[in-house]
Amino acid sequence: MKKVSLFLAAGILTITALTSCTKPSNKNFILATGGTSGTYYPFGGAIASIWNENINGMNVTAQATGASAENLRLISKGDAEFAIVQNDVMDYAYNGSDMFTTKLENISTIGTLYPEVVQIAASKTAT
Repeated sequence: MKKVSLFLAAGILTITALTSCTKPSNKNFILATGGTSGTYYPFGGAIASIWNENINGMNVTAQATGASAENLRLISKGDAEFAIVQNDVMDYAYNGSDMFTTKLENISTIGTLYPEVVQIAASKTAT
Protein backbone atom coordinates (compact mmCIF):
# COMPACT_ATOMS: atom_id res chain seq x y z
CA MET A 1 0.00 0.00 0.00
CA LYS A 2 2.88 2.35 0.80
CA LYS A 3 4.43 1.66 -2.62
CA VAL A 4 1.16 2.48 -4.38
CA SER A 5 0.77 5.74 -2.42
CA LEU A 6 4.38 6.67 -3.12
CA PHE A 7 3.94 5.86 -6.82
CA LEU A 8 0.77 7.98 -7.03
CA ALA A 9 2.44 10.88 -5.22
CA ALA A 10 5.45 10.70 -7.58
CA GLY A 11 3.11 10.62 -10.59
CA ILE A 12 1.17 13.64 -9.38
CA LEU A 13 4.40 15.57 -8.73
CA THR A 14 5.71 14.67 -12.20
CA ILE A 15 2.51 15.78 -13.92
CA THR A 16 2.47 19.01 -11.91
CA ALA A 17 6.09 19.73 -12.81
CA LEU A 18 5.53 19.04 -16.51
CA THR A 19 2.43 21.20 -16.77
CA SER A 20 4.01 24.10 -14.88
CA CYS A 21 7.03 24.15 -17.22
CA THR A 22 5.05 25.34 -20.20
CA LYS A 23 6.03 28.61 -21.85
CA PRO A 24 4.52 31.54 -19.96
CA SER A 25 1.82 33.47 -21.77
CA ASN A 26 2.79 36.91 -22.97
CA LYS A 27 1.76 39.79 -20.78
CA ASN A 28 1.90 43.37 -21.95
CA PHE A 29 3.59 45.90 -19.70
CA ILE A 30 3.97 49.68 -19.96
CA LEU A 31 7.25 51.35 -19.01
CA ALA A 32 6.41 55.03 -18.49
CA THR A 33 9.39 57.18 -19.47
CA GLY A 34 9.41 60.89 -20.32
CA GLY A 35 9.14 63.16 -23.31
CA THR A 36 10.54 61.96 -26.62
CA SER A 37 13.21 64.67 -26.62
CA GLY A 38 14.55 63.80 -23.15
CA THR A 39 16.83 61.12 -21.73
CA TYR A 40 14.21 58.85 -20.15
CA TYR A 41 12.41 57.91 -23.38
CA PRO A 42 15.37 56.40 -25.29
CA PHE A 43 16.70 54.89 -22.07
CA GLY A 44 13.30 53.26 -21.43
CA GLY A 45 13.21 51.99 -25.01
CA ALA A 46 16.58 50.31 -24.51
CA ILE A 47 15.45 48.72 -21.24
CA ALA A 48 12.23 47.46 -22.86
CA SER A 49 14.21 45.91 -25.73
CA ILE A 50 16.59 44.13 -23.36
CA TRP A 51 13.73 42.76 -21.25
CA ASN A 52 11.73 41.67 -24.32
CA GLU A 53 14.71 39.87 -25.86
CA ASN A 54 15.85 38.12 -22.68
CA ILE A 55 12.75 37.30 -20.63
CA ASN A 56 10.33 34.71 -21.96
CA GLY A 57 6.77 35.98 -22.21
CA MET A 58 7.77 39.61 -21.57
CA ASN A 59 6.30 42.32 -23.78
CA VAL A 60 7.24 45.80 -22.55
CA THR A 61 6.41 49.00 -24.40
CA ALA A 62 8.21 52.24 -23.56
CA GLN A 63 5.58 54.98 -23.44
CA ALA A 64 6.35 58.69 -23.78
CA THR A 65 4.88 60.65 -20.85
CA GLY A 66 5.12 63.91 -18.96
CA ALA A 67 7.96 62.42 -16.86
CA SER A 68 8.39 61.62 -13.17
CA ALA A 69 5.26 63.00 -11.46
CA GLU A 70 2.94 61.73 -14.20
CA ASN A 71 4.74 58.37 -14.22
CA LEU A 72 4.16 57.87 -10.51
CA ARG A 73 0.48 58.72 -10.90
CA LEU A 74 0.24 56.19 -13.76
CA ILE A 75 1.84 53.51 -11.56
CA SER A 76 -0.43 54.34 -8.63
CA LYS A 77 -3.57 54.10 -10.80
CA GLY A 78 -2.42 50.86 -12.45
CA ASP A 79 -2.07 52.45 -15.90
CA ALA A 80 1.63 51.50 -16.09
CA GLU A 81 3.62 48.70 -14.50
CA PHE A 82 7.08 50.30 -14.57
CA ALA A 83 8.34 53.88 -14.68
CA ILE A 84 11.51 55.90 -14.72
CA VAL A 85 11.40 58.68 -12.13
CA GLN A 86 13.70 61.08 -10.35
CA ASN A 87 14.41 60.05 -6.78
CA ASP A 88 13.23 63.36 -5.25
CA VAL A 89 9.88 63.11 -7.05
CA MET A 90 9.53 59.50 -5.84
CA ASP A 91 10.11 60.76 -2.30
CA TYR A 92 7.45 63.48 -2.74
CA ALA A 93 4.94 60.90 -3.97
CA TYR A 94 5.76 58.46 -1.18
CA ASN A 95 5.39 61.14 1.50
CA GLY A 96 2.60 63.18 -0.09
CA SER A 97 4.55 66.43 -0.25
CA ASP A 98 5.34 69.17 -2.77
CA MET A 99 3.45 68.40 -6.01
CA PHE A 100 1.54 65.50 -4.37
CA THR A 101 -1.27 66.53 -2.02
CA THR A 102 -1.64 62.95 -0.77
CA LYS A 103 0.65 59.95 -0.52
CA LEU A 104 0.52 57.71 -3.56
CA GLU A 105 -0.19 54.04 -2.94
CA ASN A 106 1.05 51.02 -4.91
CA ILE A 107 4.49 52.41 -5.72
CA SER A 108 7.84 50.82 -5.01
CA THR A 109 11.46 51.24 -6.08
CA ILE A 110 13.17 48.38 -7.88
CA GLY A 111 16.54 49.92 -8.74
CA THR A 112 18.75 52.85 -9.56
CA LEU A 113 19.56 53.46 -13.20
CA TYR A 114 22.26 56.12 -12.99
CA PRO A 115 23.28 58.97 -10.67
CA GLU A 116 21.86 62.38 -11.44
CA VAL A 117 24.48 64.88 -10.41
CA VAL A 118 23.18 68.33 -9.47
CA GLN A 119 24.93 71.55 -8.64
CA ILE A 120 23.25 74.07 -6.39
CA ALA A 121 24.01 77.75 -6.86
CA ALA A 122 23.04 80.53 -4.53
CA SER A 123 23.73 84.24 -4.35
CA LYS A 124 26.02 85.63 -1.63
CA THR A 125 23.01 87.34 -0.06
CA ALA A 126 21.27 83.99 0.49
CA THR A 127 23.34 83.30 3.63
